[in-house]
Amino acid sequence: MNASPILSVRAEAVREVTAAVQQGRCVAILAPEVTGSSTILQLAADELSEGRNPTHVVVHLNLPRGSRLPINDFFRSTLRHMVRRLKSAAPDMNVRQIVSELYGESGQSLLPESHSAALQFEEVLAVLVDEFLMPEGRRLVIAADHLGKVAPEHLREFGNIIHRLWEELDGHLVLVSAGSEALYSLCRRGSGDGHFSAFHIAHRVEVDLLTRRQTAEFVDIRIQQLGLAPAADQRAAMVETVLLLTGGHPYFIDRVLNEIAAVGVHLGLQLTPDDLAARICSDDDHLEAVTQRVLAGLPPRLRLLTLERLREVIAGPAPSYLDRDPAIEALRWMGFIRARDGEWAPRNWIYEHQAVRLLEEAERTGAAVVGEHTVITSLTSSGEEISGTQTLDAVDSPLFDNRYRIRRSISSGAFGSIFEATDTLLDATVALKRLHPHLSNERVEERFRREVLIARRLSHPNVIRVHDIGKADGALYYTMEYVNGGNLADRFAAVTGKARRMLLPHIVELCHGLDALHSAGIIHRDLKPENALLDAEGHIHLADFGISVALDMGRLTGAGAVGTPLYMSPEQTTGDEITPASDLYTVGVLLFELLAGHPPFQSEDIRTLMGMHVTQTPPDLRTVVTVEDELADLVRRCLAKLPEERPQTASEVALTLERVLARQAPLR
Repeated sequence: MNASPILSVRAEAVREVTAAVQQGRCVAILAPEVTGSSTILQLAADELSEGRNPTHVVVHLNLPRGSRLPINDFFRSTLRHMVRRLKSAAPDMNVRQIVSELYGESGQSLLPESHSAALQFEEVLAVLVDEFLMPEGRRLVIAADHLGKVAPEHLREFGNIIHRLWEELDGHLVLVSAGSEALYSLCRRGSGDGHFSAFHIAHRVEVDLLTRRQTAEFVDIRIQQLGLAPAADQRAAMVETVLLLTGGHPYFIDRVLNEIAAVGVHLGLQLTPDDLAARICSDDDHLEAVTQRVLAGLPPRLRLLTLERLREVIAGPAPSYLDRDPAIEALRWMGFIRARDGEWAPRNWIYEHQAVRLLEEAERTGAAVVGEHTVITSLTSSGEEISGTQTLDAVDSPLFDNRYRIRRSISSGAFGSIFEATDTLLDATVALKRLHPHLSNERVEERFRREVLIARRLSHPNVIRVHDIGKADGALYYTMEYVNGGNLADRFAAVTGKARRMLLPHIVELCHGLDALHSAGIIHRDLKPENALLDAEGHIHLADFGISVALDMGRLTGAGAVGTPLYMSPEQTTGDEITPASDLYTVGVLLFELLAGHPPFQSEDIRTLMGMHVTQTPPDLRTVVTVEDELADLVRRCLAKLPEERPQTASEVALTLERVLARQAPLR
């Protein structure tokens, strides 16, 4: 397909990728299959390479596929491919001299035979960037596509190397990847050595379906390219047909238009949606490939679960958007489903038609029958299991710190990983947060223990209960109450429009928890939707309060700054004194985001975003969405630049919200 229609509708995503790379950040383009992520990667790479003396050397790297390939062969092949691509990516560089200096005239050996090919690959990249690019103020950009096809063990080691070099070379080596859901899954789970999990700080660009306006623009361009000449009413009908069938999916927009062009506009528009869907599904290579992946490419237990989940999506009751088991993730990244109105639904009419065909095929062939029961812990987009399958009666895993049995990974961040675990001493389920080993030093450990001990003394229904603290395998950790209802970020994503007002009671509970923290002398400092956890009944539990001080997060967000830039108060940004009013500013950001659908300040550049919190006046909420004057005034006061102009306490904010809710008419 010609890149120009994609360029016009994906220009914003391309700009987001290039801006992040120019800041020295790795980028993961997350998108279901065939939604244009590869094109975005190519267009961003082209833009970064423009000019007579570009500051970015972009190397398109195809990682070898296949789980049976030995790890040494994987990195030897990757290294050879990288050197070949480097010659075309940087024609002004004397690649022959570089190659000779790096690993000899033979081009076969980098280091002594005792060194692994992975180490050789890492050494080449380090020397190349440090000695040849950094002195010239240039950055090496590795553009990698289709990572879901790479064996998980190979991808894990590759990610470890890239992350180490990204840190060591001060952002002068970055990875931009498309088809990155496998990489993202690995990052969230961590690699066990404290490095790879931190790679999640890569900027994530999530590619969604096209809007109505973008779809109409795409259709107009393709109509011209296909040589069609529909009348105005036919053109409008084509747009509506495309939207109905594809939901704004660029790959299938093209397929629908090609089917209409094949029979002529007049006859094509007389075809029913089911007729068009059937014509496309009958000979589409992509749909056939994902169907066979489900029927024959997944492990038996996962195949059964995936078919059952697909049946629920089609026939009901639809799974909640908060359900994120491996089967849901597989269907999502294959493209079958998307979140809609808080539930998982078919991505579009064509995928729904194919899903029905798939379920019928599964019944006919017996693919819905499973043999040995297995436990699936995680997988890539191609259905490969990251940690392998285990029988249900497998021997329990070893104890962590002689007490905790790790059950599963919940999430992973730049500073640590959170696991669901069993406290074998108390026979209780807990959440265990383990900091990355490289964060442990005497200063951090002292402050960390002090903050956790303060938190242990706090008991409130809207504050997570901290249980214990320890150190094992060179890493600090603490355990806390386990809640399994997701977090406020999940709810923000699942609910849209006027229905978002029903989340206001969550902010009331958040304020009650915040008031308890402030009364105990604790300032949260890193309040954000991800740190507002929900239990099974939907009640808020604040987490990670005060821990940011111990971890000295300022080194990531700027000198003296502690927090997350999107939600930081002006005084956090400038390094001035932090008070409870700083948390109330963040409550104002959360309220604005909840009601308006977006935060008050947005920018792709972190420093620009932080500056906006300090200098720019936030929009009046009433100019963005219809709300009561009292509610708009509360948000305005919370977002005041001076701490003394904000509400006095979190309890005051909660009381105001409760008054607004008491007068609110029920949603219909």
